[in-house]
Amino acid sequence: MDAMQFNADEIYEMAEDIEEHGFRFYETAREAARDAGTRDLLARLADMERRHKATFARMREELPERDRRAGTSLSPEEAEEKGAYLRTLADSRVFGKAEAMALSGSQEGDLLDRALDLEKDTIVFLLELKEMVAPIRGKDDLDVIIREELGHIRMINAWIRNVE
Repeated sequence: MDAMQFNADEIYEMAEDIEEHGFRFYETAREAARDAGTRDLLARLADMERRHKATFARMREELPERDRRAGTSLSPEEAEEKGAYLRTLADSRVFGKAEAMALSGSQEGDLLDRALDLEKDTIVFLLELKEMVAPIRGKDDLDVIIREELGHIRMINAWIRNVE
């Protein structure tokens, strides 16, 4: 798909996919974790990602038809650059069976390090998304989700500091 063809519907769909993959990661990581406290943290993070997906689904559903198919107001160069970046980030969040199997032998520290990387990638994705949807709608919802994703990083870092 050409970046110039991204519209609000497709962008929100990518955001839903990102959150779904985050949910699946945390569920798989929770099953792989041996420590009960780490499992509880990962379960809470999975639930938050599930709620984020529901927020994006709601935002997508509430888009009027004219906005649903509207493209961005970025220049062709900006749209191409941001579109390619968004697609790369979204694609990198796809967790296949190989990663799920690799997680099964991971130490808690490795799981949490991977979770931190994924949260950071999500924040970058959402900041880019925010620039692309600004002319459409949903900026306030994105700000809330970005703050929550930053909170996920704080939660994970606090847990790592307490475990060490």
